[in-house]
Amino acid sequence: MLRFKSIIWQLLHFLKVYTHPKIAFLEFQNQFKIENLYSYSKLKAKLQNQKIENPPQEVIQLCFDFKNKYANSIIKLRILIVCPLPEVSPGAFSLYSNLCEALRFIGIETKLVLVNQNIQNIITDFKPNILLSDDFKSIFNAINIDFINQYRIKNKLIWGITAYIEAYGYNTPLAKRVEEAKNNGINFYYTFRSQSYCKSRKEYAPIFENNFDLISVEFGANPLKYYPVVSKKIFDFIFIGSTNRDKWARYIQYFKVIFSEFHNGVLYGPGWQFCKDFKFDQDLELKAYSASKIGINLHIENQIEWASELNERTYQLALCKIPQLIDNPKILNDIFPNDCFFVAKNEMEYKDLLEYMLQNPFECKMKAQNAYLHTLKYHTNFHRAEKFVLDLKKYF
Repeated sequence: MLRFKSIIWQLLHFLKVYTHPKIAFLEFQNQFKIENLYSYSKLKAKLQNQKIENPPQEVIQLCFDFKNKYANSIIKLRILIVCPLPEVSPGAFSLYSNLCEALRFIGIETKLVLVNQNIQNIITDFKPNILLSDDFKSIFNAINIDFINQYRIKNKLIWGITAYIEAYGYNTPLAKRVEEAKNNGINFYYTFRSQSYCKSRKEYAPIFENNFDLISVEFGANPLKYYPVVSKKIFDFIFIGSTNRDKWARYIQYFKVIFSEFHNGVLYGPGWQFCKDFKFDQDLELKAYSASKIGINLHIENQIEWASELNERTYQLALCKIPQLIDNPKILNDIFPNDCFFVAKNEMEYKDLLEYMLQNPFECKMKAQNAYLHTLKYHTNFHRAEKFVLDLKKYF
């Protein structure tokens, strides 16, 4: 069936009747000049002489302040996070891995389990009292509700699931899923979006109407992985990100003009045709960022239209002290002061600002410093993990 649909799409495209988004995105990638592109092997070879230094003193001090901060709490939280496979959802794997690492760092016993592992055995051995999972039927099946009910006879277990609405691609109405959550013994919902956004959007109403708590764990930057590194600037600009379907239209709109006019940029990440050998390599990512004069950033439509969230990349680039060219997510000014980024309202302004940034390195340096200090003070994963722990303690 999929093969037949593909043939129909190609035929309609050939007749100039309709272009399927996937075909448009593939054509968009094929238009790039090869000098703009780096696969894993090419990027690694290009950066082989770059050195990764130790974090600066202020990052070390931040780590010192948070290290095992909650290890001796009277209430001993043991958190198990059930995570999708990285090849299925690289974004979810990244944010859950970073959250897990931050929770461990501040002294909370935390374990990350992939959905294809033996979750029941891990629960039996690890004995969590907090369980976090996505609100997916496949994950409920993997966890096994009957097993959870048996486990809860002798063990306290607070279960939280993600708050997803139909606008994010769900076929099942949230109201129906909330009823199922009540029957399955779910205790609370959590979200990576701002709580004010969830409360202002009527689609989330079933959660609040059924007296569920909704805990917000917004994105941040992991200072164990992202920090400033002084090194030679090889690239004018860089973008590292995946090719999820909800990003295609904005990639085409913004990147087409950028990569056709500026030839010393890097576009790298999972899903791109020219990155078939992509690997998750933290050292390579940090080297690539530190070797770039500018980090370019894009958000999805939901983040532009609603004051919902900033993506992880915003915080990561900021903590690496990389001058950042960003589109205009609605929540941006609620989270960062207005002297931290170069903000573009449309694709032409985006292009013009990139050119301006390349010609004004001192102004770039000042704004990058402001974004760095603000992120270091308020928006690391340690801050997010601490808030999450304090929110969870109400259940004990």
